[in-house]
Amino acid sequence: MKTMLRFCVLLLSSSLFWSCQITWEQAEEGYAFHTLAEGPVEEQVPQFGDSICFSYSLVYPDRVERGERCLIYPVKAQRNFFLHPLVQMRTGDSLAVVWNYGQLAEEWPEGAEHFGPTDSVQIQYRLSYLLDRISLKAKREQKYALARGFEQVEDWKTESVQKREQADSLEELLSAYRSAYLAEQLQFERAEEGFFFRLQGEGRGAAPAYWAYYILLELENGQGLDNNLRRGDRLALEGQQGLPPYYQQALAKMQLGQRGYFIFPKSRKVLYLELVAPKQPAE
Repeated sequence: MKTMLRFCVLLLSSSLFWSCQITWEQAEEGYAFHTLAEGPVEEQVPQFGDSICFSYSLVYPDRVERGERCLIYPVKAQRNFFLHPLVQMRTGDSLAVVWNYGQLAEEWPEGAEHFGPTDSVQIQYRLSYLLDRISLKAKREQKYALARGFEQVEDWKTESVQKREQADSLEELLSAYRSAYLAEQLQFERAEEGFFFRLQGEGRGAAPAYWAYYILLELENGQGLDNNLRRGDRLALEGQQGLPPYYQQALAKMQLGQRGYFIFPKSRKVLYLELVAPKQPAE
């Protein structure tokens, strides 16, 4: 009873009002929660490997922080204990949660600085999207293959006798499809040569010699490009022997001062190139 009264006082004094007439349940992880809305019964709770998106409202003593996040489930508990409630939620569920200051100080010390010892942390979650990326990806690719002459068998990846003229195997067919699908999600242009690209920056013309940075980006489900950039090896592309032809195809689209993103058929990676300066003697 004392615990319930303490929650009521804190909730009434917050900028986000939750009625004390509702019943709060206690989770094993130590937080109190109440279901505000329920999604369709047929929806599933997050499973390992699912991609989930949710919105939240985090109540501070002096403000309310609202945001949205997407992540691959599960997230390690030590990284963010606030994500525990997502385990019991289905798509469309809305959940009100209260954490006490003791848990906050132990598991989120940098956040505890914004609260006092008598405060509680209040969060409202809404699980807006749950995607089993593996099964949906398989269904999408299966539909694509069946439309192009492959038969439905117990193992749908087994090839039929009839093959698409441009593909010697199902894997080759799907590799090209995956590249095109990723390019579509990222809104790349298609070059006459058959690859996909996007250029950024104002060019300063071509140069007979240059330095270029290159990075291969691992992307799935249309993740943001800039969030995946890591500084790669510095490579003098001009004059190098044995470079794949697609490097030269990519560079032919660029000018000094530009950076470009490229997806080539059969590739599951994005090639990032940046022409940074005229070539200088190696140190």
